[in-house]
Amino acid sequence: MLIAAGSGLAILGIAGGLLVRIRPDTQRNINYDPSSIALLAPIPFLAGVFLMVLFVIRARRIGR
Repeated sequence: MLIAAGSGLAILGIAGGLLVRIRPDTQRNINYDPSSIALLAPIPFLAGVFLMVLFVIRARRIGR
């Protein structure tokens, strides 16, 4: 779930940034700064990857 949330934030930030660059008149319709949203994306994504790695390590340890 955290990986999906991080990926969603990244897509939102990147798409918003591209939209503003392609059509500058859309900037008044966007209520957030796309670059700040994209900067937050690695936090939940890395937390999800970390939890997934911990799960794999613990699952291998239990299986031995």
